[in-house]
Amino acid sequence: MTWRKKLRDRLREITYSVATGWASSKPERRIKLRPDEVKRVVILRYDAIGDYIVTTPLIAWLKKYVPGVEIDVIGSTRNKALIDLDSNIQRAMFIQAKHGPEASWLEVRRFMKERRYDVVFATVVERMTKALVMSLFAGRAARRVAVEHIQRRRTYAEAFDFLIQHDQPLMHWVDTFKHAGPSVIDAPYDDTVGPYVTITEQARRSVQHVSDAPYIVANISAQQRVKRWNEASVIPCIRELIDHQKEFDVLIMCGPSDVDEAHAIVNNVNSSRCRVFQRSLPEACALIERARMLISPDTAAIHIASACSVPTVGLYLEQANVTEWGPYRTPAKILLSSDGRTIDAIDPSLVAEAAVSLLNELVMMPI
Repeated sequence: MTWRKKLRDRLREITYSVATGWASSKPERRIKLRPDEVKRVVILRYDAIGDYIVTTPLIAWLKKYVPGVEIDVIGSTRNKALIDLDSNIQRAMFIQAKHGPEASWLEVRRFMKERRYDVVFATVVERMTKALVMSLFAGRAARRVAVEHIQRRRTYAEAFDFLIQHDQPLMHWVDTFKHAGPSVIDAPYDDTVGPYVTITEQARRSVQHVSDAPYIVANISAQQRVKRWNEASVIPCIRELIDHQKEFDVLIMCGPSDVDEAHAIVNNVNSSRCRVFQRSLPEACALIERARMLISPDTAAIHIASACSVPTVGLYLEQANVTEWGPYRTPAKILLSSDGRTIDAIDPSLVAEAAVSLLNELVMMPI
């Protein structure tokens, strides 16, 4: 164990000890609230785009079962574009997706102190010391909720009032957050609420003419470099797909840092049916919504496709990632890396074969 880890663990112990002493959870605070007792909640989701999308079933449940509830979000600069469009959100503020202390925490404190929350949902799942500190900004009256941690269950139970069960790595995060609301508020579990993204009519109009033919979206970008789908693997896959599915265009979608590689892919494929799409996040959502299929490594694009019920070929490093973060209740084919270290270890021919197979299965499905 390095000295940095020892120091971090010691600081965590001190923070939890202080927090528990200042606002410890008591048995009476663990009694579920009635819906009419909940007027205002805040959700801590200051991480990535996909993390926010898998949390939206909680938001949908709150709007359905807690009449008049106001929902605020502490988001990140990464997921700001989606949260800003979400009409279910009353107020939001955004911080950098970092774990260490910084000046923005003071802004969060001011933001939360004004609102008098009844419940704080700490839906982040890593480095929870920050989430605990922020949950305390809501004041002693607010019920504090977190996702359980197997190794630290006792510590979390002392600092938080409610723990949301997550059967890692056997439970999809969408299912976890479907249970979050009923874990705290005395209202029924509802399996019909699901993940969603807000897509504006303006975004839909902007992608209306990107292709005169039905199209497949191939996303190459990912936040983690090991999950990126690189040029050498994408090119043979797209060539084979275009040869087999002559009625489809293929649109290469990417983040701002991968534009040059996307254009290099299109130039190498050398077909009028393969083009680059790189615009804003709302427009990317609208593009995926209209697609016949998405091919993507394990990243936010897969969660957008699930929210829009778009069939998906998902490229993953390992099975645990599929179980927790895979396509949710939509037709899908999953391919795993042969070495568990890079997406490029997946044979491009297998990706094209999976896409063709899924398209053929979709044709056979009853409408």
